[in-house]
This record gives sequence, structure tokens and C-alpha cells, in this order.
Amino acid sequence: MVCSPQPTSKARLDALQRQKVNLRKQKISAIATVLGAAAVIMSGNRDKQPMHTSILTGQRWLEELLNGHSTQFYNQLGMKKHVFCKLLLELQVKSGLRDTKNVKAEEQLAIFVYLCRTGSSSRLLMERFQRSSDTISRQDLTL
Repeated sequence: MVCSPQPTSKARLDALQRQKVNLRKQKISAIATVLGAAAVIMSGNRDKQPMHTSILTGQRWLEELLNGHSTQFYNQLGMKKHVFCKLLLELQVKSGLRDTKNVKAEEQLAIFVYLCRTGSSSRLLMERFQRSSDTISRQDLTL
């Protein structure tokens, strides 16, 4: 004896189809609710807040080094003050190093020398000099 499926009525098939559609709608609604909640949570983290807020900006840090003890200058930048000043002058005269709108030439050189001295990552340079990633990574800043 061969088993054959029971014939189902048209009404029963329609009811099953409606159940499937309703389940899909419920799933979509649940997913939309979760995504909406995630968007609300994420938007709370998007409040813009200044990142570089240290009172000791890169320029002020450099001025403190230049006006401070020569050993401290050497420890931070790996050269004596007079060598740094001579290099700055040579770069300005012979290579056209100049102040930009926001960054003085001496700070540009200090960023480069500090990078060479320490091998610091861009993030550490950003923190040390209180500058944005655009400023730290800009081509004209890296001599």
C-alpha cells in the first residue's frame, strides 16, 4: 500500500500561508526594534567632545623645552638646543620650511625630530603635540 498525502483544503493552505506571512512580519518588526534600539544607543556615543584638551600644547611644550634645562631638551628631542635652532634655520633658508596657518615651523620640526627620536605612533604624537591626525600626518609637516 502506497501512502499518499492527505488532500488539504484550499482554506487550510491559505491559513498556513497567512501564518507564514505573519511570522515574517513579526521577525521583521523584532529586527527593526533591535536596530532602532542599537541606533539610539550608538547615537549616545556620538556626542562630539574635544579630544586634545591638555593645557600643554605642542608649541607650549616646545617653548618649555627651549626655555628649560638643556639636558631635558636633549632627553626629549635627542639633540642640543643650538643644533635644533641651527637645523630649523637651515630648513627655513634652504628648503622653504615655514609656518602654516596653525603650526609654527619650529613645532613642525619638533614633531619630526620627536618622531625620529622615539618612533612613536601617530596616536602618541597626536597626544604629545595636542594635534589632530590630519595635522600629524600631513605631507608638508613631515619635511
